[in-house]
Amino acid sequence: MVVRSGTVVLLLSLESKGSPVLLESLSDEREVEFVESALQEGHPDPVWALQQRRKLQRKEDEEFADYIEGLVCEPFCRLEVQGHAAQWFQSRLQLEQFQNTEAEARRIIAEFALKVFQDDPSRLEFVLAAPSAEVQVRIHLVSKSIVSESA
Repeated sequence: MVVRSGTVVLLLSLESKGSPVLLESLSDEREVEFVESALQEGHPDPVWALQQRRKLQRKEDEEFADYIEGLVCEPFCRLEVQGHAAQWFQSRLQLEQFQNTEAEARRIIAEFALKVFQDDPSRLEFVLAAPSAEVQVRIHLVSKSIVSESA
């Protein structure tokens, strides 16, 4: 039997009363690597840095989609190019559906992991396992800054 595995990273801030607040949850490997690298390097606000990275990625994705749409709208666009563009748009829709499903699963895992952490604040890394899947959970405590609150 093949066991699927993944990673969910939680960025928590401890309020003055000591209750943890979930600032962000991540499951995308590139985002996890980016944030954990920023934390290791001592970045003052990894949540803000992540939000800026996401904003840039959305902008680039939209610009590329506009380019493809503009290309297809050209009066003498070859059928082959139109076909590739249609496939690209279909793939984009499928990717968005996958990302929505993944976000919902990540939300559920993050809620459970937050409860585990609240019960035992020393548990900053653990594995949630089921017969066909396992998720490694890592929790990082970060400062809640004014910059990430305004982003």
